[in-house]
Amino acid sequence: MVKDGYITKVNQPTEWVSSMVAAVRNGKIRICIDPSDLNKVIKREHYPVRTIEEVVSAIPGAKIFSVLDAKSGFLQIELDEASSFLTTFNTPIGRFRWLRLPFGLKCAPEIFQRIMDEMLEGISGAISVMDDILIAAPSVPEHDEILRKVIQRATSYNLSLNFDKCHVKQSSVPYVGHLITADGLKADPAKIEAVKSMPTPRDKDGVRRFLGFVTYLSKFLPNLSEVDAPLRQLLKTDVEFAWQPAQQQAFDTLKDMCTESPVLQFFDPSKSVEIFCDASSNGLGAVLLQD
Repeated sequence: MVKDGYITKVNQPTEWVSSMVAAVRNGKIRICIDPSDLNKVIKREHYPVRTIEEVVSAIPGAKIFSVLDAKSGFLQIELDEASSFLTTFNTPIGRFRWLRLPFGLKCAPEIFQRIMDEMLEGISGAISVMDDILIAAPSVPEHDEILRKVIQRATSYNLSLNFDKCHVKQSSVPYVGHLITADGLKADPAKIEAVKSMPTPRDKDGVRRFLGFVTYLSKFLPNLSEVDAPLRQLLKTDVEFAWQPAQQQAFDTLKDMCTESPVLQFFDPSKSVEIFCDASSNGLGAVLLQD
């Protein structure tokens, strides 16, 4: 990491020293820091990170897609000297400081997202969520022109791409836990499979885990608040865990709903819009419809 220019040795006294954390990812050891104390005082930009709903609303009529992956993400962002010394951390062979934006800082995602947005500013049809750049267009020629502009802009920013993780000129691409297709937005098959393979919960923690996966897919599940009501009932603090037929039925129904989740079409600003609302004692919902 020293040779790659990510960290450098520190010999002088520093005001902040964090602990080192080693994590294994894809068979490789990743060195991180535990900046718990630093995060308590660090100033954040509070820059918004997009949701998939915001992404989809920005690409009406798109049929051709590419996804470009920014290699090493945060580590492409250089730190100034003052910020670098704040990231000093201990190791068994002495102290080091980060020369690049490290993982773990609470401000890191916001800084990275802002820089990515600045890089793509003015390029219609290109949008990013963190290190994933989506290119979307109605036709191949339009797509190729956007792709050319993005690559030129990335080059001017010295942004490196991980070509092993890029998807170029496809009718469907995986993007931030979903599948963006020419027909619309689909649930990620991996997420659906994860829900299908989950065992029947044996305690409240199991219910929370299951509902966490289901909630991630909630946009694809009509009447969710009605169907999952028996499961949510178990999470109340004054309710003891007791798995009854009502809970089993809700569990099985939700699995089936995830398996049969619909395709959500992209919003078309040229079409008329209808809003339908509904509510009951167990939940409420609304849907925006277009023909």
